[in-house]
Order: sequence, then C-alpha cells, then structure tokens
Amino acid sequence: MVGDEYVEDNIDEETLKTKKLVGPVTIWIGVFPDKEANVDYVKVHINLLDSIKCKIASHAFDIQRSKELIASYEEREKGTDLADVERAQSARIRTQDSVDEAEKLIAALVKLLGHVRRDWKKLYNHALGHILRSPAMRLGGNKIDLGTRLQSWEFKTKTFATKDTDDKYPECGLLPLVGTLTDDMMGTPDKLDADGEPCLLVVKRGAATDTTIGRANGVFSIVRDYCHDMSIHQTSMEWAVINYGYGTDAFSKPGDSGAIIADIHGRIGGMLTGGSGSGHKEVSDITYATPFWWLLANGFPDAHPDVLADMDLDNVDW
Repeated sequence: MVGDEYVEDNIDEETLKTKKLVGPVTIWIGVFPDKEANVDYVKVHINLLDSIKCKIASHAFDIQRSKELIASYEEREKGTDLADVERAQSARIRTQDSVDEAEKLIAALVKLLGHVRRDWKKLYNHALGHILRSPAMRLGGNKIDLGTRLQSWEFKTKTFATKDTDDKYPECGLLPLVGTLTDDMMGTPDKLDADGEPCLLVVKRGAATDTTIGRANGVFSIVRDYCHDMSIHQTSMEWAVINYGYGTDAFSKPGDSGAIIADIHGRIGGMLTGGSGSGHKEVSDITYATPFWWLLANGFPDAHPDVLADMDLDNVDW
C-alpha cells in the first residue's frame, strides 16, 4: 500500500527496547500487565496503520488531480484573453500551494507511519513513562469521542441536520453526554427523519467498528440466551438498535460490547451487550443494549452520570 516503501521494518529488538517515545497512544493499553488483556490492541494497531495509509493515498490522489489542473491552467496562460490568463495564473498559484501543503502532510504521515509500524508494535513500548507535570485541566463531564472515521459532513447528513434545527457537529468531535433516555423517550422519539417520520438516531464508538450511527427501536426485544445443553436459558428484555439503513455498515460487531450508546443529543440510552444476525458471526443485523435508565434504577441507584468535574491539577495536593 501507499507509503510502505518508505518504512524500514528491519529493526532489532534491543533498539526497540531503548526507544523513548511520546505520542498519541491509547492510555488504557498500558495499564494491563498481561499479554491476553492487550489482544485487542493488535486490531487497533492494524486499523491505525491502515488509516494512516489511507490518508497518504488520499493526499497522493489530490496531488495528482491538482497537477493535472495546473497543466490545464498553464495552457490557458498561453492564450490571448488577458482576463482569462490572469484568472488561470491566480488559480495555478492557489493549486500549487495546495500541492505543496499536501506534500508536506504526506511527508509527516510517512514519518508517523514508520514510528507506528516500528515502535508501537511491541507491548513494552505502550508505556509512555512518568508524568513530570500536568497543566491545569478542565473536564466538562463525560463525552464520546467520535474519532475520525465518521466525518462531520457525514454525521450531519445522517442525522438529518438542517439550518432550521439546533443539530450541530460536536465541537472537536466530542459529543457531551447529558442525561439519559427514559423509557418514555425511547418509545416517543423527538427527532424526524427525511420523510418526516419519528426516529431515534443513536451513536456509539466501539473497539471493533469504531463510530457508527443506528436507529433505535422503541419496542423492547425479548432475548433468550441458551447454554450448551439447552436445558438452562436466560431471558431478558433488551433495547434493540438496527443498522442505519440498507447497504450501510453494521452498527456493531463482536468486540463492541460494553460501548455506551447515546442519541445524537448526547442522552445516554444503554450499554451494548450483544447482537444477532443472519447467520454470519461477524455481522449483526440487530444490536442489543441494556437500557441505562434500568441500570441506574436497579444496578447503580447512587450513580450520578451528570456530575461535571472542574479540576485545576496545578493546585492538587498530591
């Protein structure tokens, strides 16, 4: 794939052990001492590599297209229409600036790709080291990081955002979690789709499928889980979420369990527990979640998910 030829893979383990890196590594990976607890990191590591390569390929495509435009502008500059020559010259300069910027981005991404492939593959390189100082930090409550997989325009399109609504892409891609969806809210959605029909759009970010949008069902599903001998089974009532639409990616896959599902306004709906599909174990037609209002009432009555933290770490008595 694009960028592979720039990366040196032949690096000895002793050199890896002496590397001292500081970078955007997922912090929770370093808190588990055993290899089994980090098994999901292999998939995360591969996904990160692929995402960097895709970015490189995207910029390379833009550069190719821009160079074709530059060639056409240069031909127009040879013409006799002075006004058109001036416009072509101005457009060529702007396009060349974008090519220069894209080439700088590719260089930076190739460098990052090398670091990720060589230095972030080993588990003992996941620890960042000791914190010497942490500046003042303000925490505005819990948030879902929507990441980069779901672009802002795609989020606004899929959530039917218009200039007449208050729906906006969250600042910095961080969706604030405010309150919970009650039983009544789940049954009476306050959002309309493109056809003017009530719908409850929800979003989650999981370890397997990253950020996805789905449609929640206001009618709860009866789920039965059977043991191997089929003599004992467990029956539960779950909140069902279906995929966004025909031909779209699955809302969840194995490995997403435990993810928080919230509506597009940030109201927590439930915790993802499983799914069912058409027979393929990697595809879920329906995702199941335990309603958060039920968890708060029955399992964690003293929990307060709406508490906001405001901490100045410089003034903490360590």
